[in-house]
Amino acid sequence: MVKYIIIIILYNILKIKSNNTFSKKITNSTNLKRNLFINKKEKKNYRKKENNFLLNSQINSKLRIINEKKQSSIMKIQNNTFDNIKNSTVRLKKNLVIGAIVNYKWEVISPFFKSFEKAGFENCDCIMFVGRMSQETINKIKSCGVKVLPIPNKFTSLNVLINNYRWKIYEDFLNDNQNKYNLIFTADVRDSFFQSNIFNKYEKSKPFLGIAFENNILTQIINKNWLIKFYGLDLYESIKNEKIICSGTVWGTEDKFREFSKLMWEEIKSKVSKNIKVTDQAVINYIIYHKKIFNDCIIKSEAKEGPVMTMGLINNTDIILDSKNNIINKKNEIISVIHQYDRKKDIVRKVRNKYCNEDKNLNKSKIILKKNNNIDIKNKEDNLNNLIIFFSVSIFLIFTILNFCNNCLNKKNFKNIKNGDWGLGIGDWGL
Repeated sequence: MVKYIIIIILYNILKIKSNNTFSKKITNSTNLKRNLFINKKEKKNYRKKENNFLLNSQINSKLRIINEKKQSSIMKIQNNTFDNIKNSTVRLKKNLVIGAIVNYKWEVISPFFKSFEKAGFENCDCIMFVGRMSQETINKIKSCGVKVLPIPNKFTSLNVLINNYRWKIYEDFLNDNQNKYNLIFTADVRDSFFQSNIFNKYEKSKPFLGIAFENNILTQIINKNWLIKFYGLDLYESIKNEKIICSGTVWGTEDKFREFSKLMWEEIKSKVSKNIKVTDQAVINYIIYHKKIFNDCIIKSEAKEGPVMTMGLINNTDIILDSKNNIINKKNEIISVIHQYDRKKDIVRKVRNKYCNEDKNLNKSKIILKKNNNIDIKNKEDNLNNLIIFFSVSIFLIFTILNFCNNCLNKKNFKNIKNGDWGLGIGDWGL
């Protein structure tokens, strides 16, 4: 009996222990599950956070890129607006064609002004300084849209040629009108004409000075002699292989053109003070090649390429014409300005036909009108004379007839009186 009791007690004890261990296992498993669940949740949260972080970083990077693009576009817009404002202010400035002439007739200089009028110069002044010109010629120059100004009185007292003194005129004029003009062009008026607007090629240019070339100095005797005479053999030897720079056409931005005009006049004046009658052709070659002041901003125009053609020394076979008789280069581009055209007879004839026919036709029409007026006046005078003759003859005939009638009546009365038949006569008249 005691054994059974002890076995039951042991069984219960074991049962309790097993229950405890089982419960512990259950609790441990539940705790483990709970921990696993918590870990999973945390992982999910962590992943969510990580995803959110990545998403936020991507969004931030995109936003940053967008902001950078916006800022760059704003900067570009600002730069463009600044450039546009700068360009617009440059465009607001007028361009200038300037020249000086003395003692010319309209027939000689008309191609320059007529071609300027037709070449399409927009937002451009043309100012011409004149001396010893007829009022008729001045009026014709003005009719082409040109402003005419008198050459200063100092010119006559200095004993210099106008092709030298013009640089002083240009310098003074530009000093009085600083920052008014953008681009400036000058040319010898007598032997130059325009085919197109030369300023179109340089509207957005940096400061520059434009010069036109001829042949090599070595091959041209006149220019060689000028350089040796005014500047010596050493200078000639140092530049003899260079091309001749023609003083007849010069162009550039306002600042460079004014600076060049000043240097030209200072050099000419220094020679004139020593009683040396220098030519501006020698001076321009001395300044460009020897002083080398404008080396960093020179724009060169080759004779056959343009935009300026100095055709005096060009062979006739090298002059190319298009279907409209415009002079062009090998690229089929119209050359803007033609200088020294009067050295080529065929070109002279074409230029005269193109720009001077209007004046000829106008003169012809004036002559015809004058003739017609003279004919009308003569016809009127003839009609008046005929009318006077008609009236004179008519009056003469009337008086003659009246006189004849009067004579006839006097003879009849005389016969009646002679026969003594007074009553018959009176009775007849009474009836």
